Amino acid sequence: MSVRAVKMLSKTNRLVRRFSTASSTSYGADTNSLYAASGMIRLSNSDGQFEFHTKFLRENLANAWDHSSLQRVANNVSADVKLLSAEPCGPIEWNLKFSDGTSGKFALPPREDKDLKDYPRELWGGEKMPVSEIENLLLNVHFQKGGLLFEHEELMHDDFEGANRAPEQLGQGRANLPTSVANARAKLFEAVHKYGMAMINGVPRVPGEGKRFADSVVGAVETTPFGYSFTIKNVEDPHNLAFHNMKLQHHIDFTYCTKPSDIALFHCIQNADSGGDSLWLDGFAIAEVLRKEFPEDFEVLVNTPVRHMDVTDKWDLQATHPTICLSDSGELERIVFNERTRDSWRQCGEAMKQQEQPQANSEAFYEALGKYEALVENTEWHANTPLQPGQMVLFDNRRVMHSRNKFTGERHMEGSYIEWGGAHATWRSLVRQAAGQQIRYCGFSL
Repeated sequence: MSVRAVKMLSKTNRLVRRFSTASSTSYGADTNSLYAASGMIRLSNSDGQFEFHTKFLRENLANAWDHSSLQRVANNVSADVKLLSAEPCGPIEWNLKFSDGTSGKFALPPREDKDLKDYPRELWGGEKMPVSEIENLLLNVHFQKGGLLFEHEELMHDDFEGANRAPEQLGQGRANLPTSVANARAKLFEAVHKYGMAMINGVPRVPGEGKRFADSVVGAVETTPFGYSFTIKNVEDPHNLAFHNMKLQHHIDFTYCTKPSDIALFHCIQNADSGGDSLWLDGFAIAEVLRKEFPEDFEVLVNTPVRHMDVTDKWDLQATHPTICLSDSGELERIVFNERTRDSWRQCGEAMKQQEQPQANSEAFYEALGKYEALVENTEWHANTPLQPGQMVLFDNRRVMHSRNKFTGERHMEGSYIEWGGAHATWRSLVRQAAGQQIRYCGFSL
């Protein structure tokens, strides 16, 4: 274990602390040499000495966990438990014996786990990565050659038969995918994380395939106010302009929900006779332009709550978000932009009731929003992918805005969503399966 790995371990888990270098020592019944201050236990190997709380060691023995479910079975451990002995049995493992009669093997926690969110994003549009390049990656370059194009048959597994949830989610056993399928699925999520988008060819041209795909790949589709999926067709007197044939401005979906949906799946079942091309915009890329060129306006959009709505005879959905959402470290986390749903009228009325003036009704806000909207409207940032029947695009609804041209004819699209938490969890498992690795925890394998 490297010094860097130990430092990272110390930073993330205060139960363990590396405090000096020392040669490997075999401890026996002389427990005085084990105890440091405040009931902490010293264990040593060739990389140094480490301190752990006694209960931490006791609850993380290999036999403190069920080896099938990977859930802890060592509950209600006494606060007075003492360590009686510690014998090294490997480079990072010890056999421990405790005063409550329990003994077992303890392994040092792993080095930093690889996680999808740690991979860098690639922003596109503008001069750095022209939209023509993202269009080519989506439409023409297979993922095995560094592109964003996948085939449906590469991602699906025959064992799934369309249950409401995938079999492994129902406890019928873990997914044992072919290596090629696990790899393709992992690369799909990596593509959506990195570029915000990916394209799938060869999807059956029937309703319900987006939900079926989400259920199969992640375990459960993310539900929305419209249900597990929604149909996009031209109808008379639509309650949402998505169900009209008019041209739409770029936007984020479900801005009127407390948590807007994460990964969108748009499945083309039938395209229009003319028009209806799907257009895409990297909202993070233009937000970074705003941050660089107009930092004060950027801060206004970060700090101004904006209300959104969706009102029908069935519901009155309302939610408030800043237009640009940042993480604690200042990184872009989510864009919430949809001029069709921005509810400035009722937001102002609510503030008037409190005898306040809302930030979203100010010169500073409208100037900042206008500059961001000008970037949204700049066609140099717009990628165009005229979806064909049987194609399904996955895009990060936190980042990538979408729109479409005006169309004529019977255009039939269907949408579903996947939650990023489920996608991240699935990706971790997929990477392990693609590499042929077993699950390792507390020194044992599942």
